[in-house]
Amino acid sequence: INSPGVYENLIIDGGWAERDLVRIKADNVTLRNCTIRNSKRDGIEVYAKNVVIERCKIHHLLAGTFKDQFDAHGITGQPHGLTVRDCEISYVSGDGLQFDPARNPWEDVLIEHCLLWTGPLPEDAGGFKKGDHPGENAVDTKQRAKNPRSNLTIRNCVLHGWGNGQISNGAALNMKDHVQALIEGCVLYNNDICLRLRGGTGQYGGAKVSVRECAMYDSKTGIRSEDKIEDL
Repeated sequence: INSPGVYENLIIDGGWAERDLVRIKADNVTLRNCTIRNSKRDGIEVYAKNVVIERCKIHHLLAGTFKDQFDAHGITGQPHGLTVRDCEISYVSGDGLQFDPARNPWEDVLIEHCLLWTGPLPEDAGGFKKGDHPGENAVDTKQRAKNPRSNLTIRNCVLHGWGNGQISNGAALNMKDHVQALIEGCVLYNNDICLRLRGGTGQYGGAKVSVRECAMYDSKTGIRSEDKIEDL
């Protein structure tokens, strides 16, 4: 998407090609009521300002195999002003949302009223088999300490099924590096770890996280704080 505007009511099916399905490079774009599915790469990449993704279903993004896993994310990139609203993301071999894999600057991301989940596949898909449980984290943050601290709000979302999968310490929310995160009004269940909140120093820094009015249940760990996280 190289021009601003509203793009809606589309089915974007990758047919299991090894390519990203949607790349937003223009500012002031709304992607609405779309289905993005069946790829061995990312569903949506955002490299723009003032982008809204709403009422989209993003699923079956599966790279490699369960044992030989590669990242395929639902939504990723380097956004500057991104709202993800009323979306459902499921069955990814990477993270539901991850900003930014290369740890370049990103800012002002709002995720609200979304359903982020994974679980055993009901049938073979891509290089995965029925019963495989794909996925790393529902949301993962990456940043460098030398960059401006990134701001992220996750509000009124439901997150379940993360863990029992392809990495150790898989979590619904993996908040780490040089970010400021607010998590409020969320329901998290059936996860290995609901909130993995990570401090630290060095080139990546540590997260600062506020958690308010959330419910966590039927999970191995509710909140796991690591590396002397500050301002939790």
